[in-house]
Amino acid sequence: MHAIERFSLERHAGPYESWPRRTRLLDAGAPTGLALPAYVLLHQFQVPCGFLLVLDDNCPHEEITTFCLLTADLRVLSRRWLGAPYATFYLDAIEWVDERRFVADFGDCRRGFVLRSRGIPYLLPRLALRDPRCWPAARVRFETAR
Repeated sequence: MHAIERFSLERHAGPYESWPRRTRLLDAGAPTGLALPAYVLLHQFQVPCGFLLVLDDNCPHEEITTFCLLTADLRVLSRRWLGAPYATFYLDAIEWVDERRFVADFGDCRRGFVLRSRGIPYLLPRLALRDPRCWPAARVRFETAR
């Protein structure tokens, strides 16, 4: 796993209420044909199975953080999101334990994720949520800019 700066999201003009529900993903400024349900790209990592994108809806007072696992040819393998109506799930940092496990730190709560090498859609997702309390200490921490 290592942090990259390869991708970006298309910018929207006008008031927030008029923005489309999905935003096009750009690879070095070029359209990829993939649209994701978010407006801000917080973090991006190259992982053993492809890429992990950490996205945010940027909605005032109702933050939803989305984790999107992509293949090397930019197909969605798995997607998970954390959020709730009228609640803020603003990501403070990503802490990597090893190349397949990381912890999403939301300040008052922490959620662990495992990148599985195989999966079954809806039954065993490739991006699995786990309890990180029994994991070893994180090796690398990436702070989210405010």
